[in-house]
Amino acid sequence: PSLRGRDVFPALRGALAEASDDAFRLLHFSVQHDHLHLLIEANAPARLVRGIQGLAIRAARAVNRVLGRR
Repeated sequence: PSLRGRDVFPALRGALAEASDDAFRLLHFSVQHDHLHLLIEANAPARLVRGIQGLAIRAARAVNRVLGRR
């Protein structure tokens, strides 16, 4: 299924919205059919790595939840 689908996109957008905090910021995103383009900044390299890992997990769980996957 497309990431831009009417069920998947709102869940993905919500996951992206929850990802930012004071040390990790999602500045801009573009959702394509099968991938994302992200502009991200962080206060430290370690925070960037952990933030991207958390974002990937959060997005995957949101998409899987909508699609009924485990």
